[in-house]
Amino acid sequence: MYGNIMKIHEIYFTKSLLITLQLMLRNGLIFPGAHGTFTTSPYLTRVVEKLQRLIDWQMQSLGAQKIIMPCIAAGQLWKTTSKYEFPNTA
Repeated sequence: MYGNIMKIHEIYFTKSLLITLQLMLRNGLIFPGAHGTFTTSPYLTRVVEKLQRLIDWQMQSLGAQKIIMPCIAAGQLWKTTSKYEFPNTA
């Protein structure tokens, strides 16, 4: 089992063009999942949460507001599924 995981890591190390991706994989901060997806380690998750709290605290001290933006897809994708038009609301 562990041999397969190490083999997957070796493939990502050699094929990856991004140095930061190589470093995060090598140090165990992220793990490859399905094609193009990664799972974060508990340590990295805690670091990201602490960073978010710090940013939120700084924003509140400045009187700024936080917004959450969803993923944006191309309009053509919505048009092909007939979900681009809004229903008439009167």
